[in-house]
Amino acid sequence: MKFLLLFFIFSGVFLFDRPIFVHANASPVFFCIGTSTNPPCGKRTPRKAVTHSKNLSQGIETRASSPVSQTVSSASSLQKSCVTANSNNRYSLTDKDHDKDRAPLRRGLLQENVAHLLELLQKLFKHFGIPFPYRISKQISHFGTGQATYSQQCPSPVPVKSPASAASTVSPTAIVSPASISQAVSSNCQPNAILENPCRPWFGAAVYGDPHAAANVISQFTYYESIIGHPLDIFHDYHPAGSIPLNGNEIYFAKRSNTYIYVNWKPASNWAAADGGNATINAEIDKAAASIKSIAPHKIFLTIWHEPENDVSPGTSNCSGLKGSAGSPAQYKAMWQNVENRFAADGVTNVVWVMNYMGYAQWDCLVPQLWPGNNLVNWVTYDSYSTSTSSTWANTIGRMYGVLTNDSNNTTNFLSKPWGLAEFGDCTTANQAHVYQYYAEAKAALDANLYPNIKMYMVYDSNGNNAGMGCLTDYSKAGIYDPTEQADFNAFADDPIFLK
Repeated sequence: MKFLLLFFIFSGVFLFDRPIFVHANASPVFFCIGTSTNPPCGKRTPRKAVTHSKNLSQGIETRASSPVSQTVSSASSLQKSCVTANSNNRYSLTDKDHDKDRAPLRRGLLQENVAHLLELLQKLFKHFGIPFPYRISKQISHFGTGQATYSQQCPSPVPVKSPASAASTVSPTAIVSPASISQAVSSNCQPNAILENPCRPWFGAAVYGDPHAAANVISQFTYYESIIGHPLDIFHDYHPAGSIPLNGNEIYFAKRSNTYIYVNWKPASNWAAADGGNATINAEIDKAAASIKSIAPHKIFLTIWHEPENDVSPGTSNCSGLKGSAGSPAQYKAMWQNVENRFAADGVTNVVWVMNYMGYAQWDCLVPQLWPGNNLVNWVTYDSYSTSTSSTWANTIGRMYGVLTNDSNNTTNFLSKPWGLAEFGDCTTANQAHVYQYYAEAKAALDANLYPNIKMYMVYDSNGNNAGMGCLTDYSKAGIYDPTEQADFNAFADDPIFLK
């Protein structure tokens, strides 16, 4: 008995926010254990949630919708526990695509195993006169009776490729499956026609390149959801010239419950080619229109050539320091007009049009010059990064916020639109303490509502396009795994404002 007690202790029972594995009746059981100040599964209203079923060994992933009802102990100030099963590298209590017939049997075995394990733990602690450190909720304590409606889920931890120093001090903390928390809004928080949520900002990401997940985009995105602890509202993707949206990943997420896609697309290699005079490019625009129309009534956010300031040709504007080759501001606006006109002629009604600025101070003068027109744009977004230890949330995100505010007028009526961050993060700062501070500033600004017109936050968590490992929120610029950075980022990403 003493040996068993020591086994449980050193398995992590006494370590808050640590996952522990215990075998009961030969079925692995995975616990997500949290404290009252940092529970991995907080109180939630019953909602519709996306349940992922994933065979990690084969790279197969499916999804289904299932009701989630989550209850917590009436002693809300005490610790809460989430319990889920993990069997054969799959996570899901129900999987109506693959295991519908076996789900009741698996669920019954899980209930029996969990009830047995909890009873054993309580007896062990009682036998040795040690107070049991967790108050298990009434719903969990009756798990074995079949009365529980709790379905918190936790995926298998992925082997962490990190330095020994990091591995020795940090475990994959309370990784919560996206299925456990739904971002579905209540009836009075339904998005409007241009997908603005009246109750809270959206939170999304462009993700790629994390070594902890399989390389395919769907695995990368769902893994990122698991490490921040809740589903993302928006999947962000990019199409260079010659690539016609939508691809399979975009269609998958566009059709996933309570998820939208944001696509950045370059219709041609230069702006003049897409202004309506090129029959080949017009045909490609029509193909993109048909593709997007095919997923209606699902709507998408669409930007035509993001960060155009970077591509304005020298001599086509009175702004200095231009270094691009795509054309003039007038040609950019003609391209945008042509794309919208062709989409309208093709009967496309499920696009929300988004202007995506670069947010680079030297080219602020281009912001009004590149504006497609008040009647052609639904949202205004911009990209902004911390690039050095002198960067702050205020002088990056806040700076461009001020530019849009000051440049707003009847011709460029930015203030009449919702705004968003199409990309943000820190990819290049070598000082990790500064990166932690940057995310702390982000949370403080959000909580203080310093930038109320920002209705969308999308982190760039990708090392694609030679961005480097530093863009990942769990890695440093040097490519070293840093769970502290991820935890500090999560404090922002998991802000209650995003979970209303």
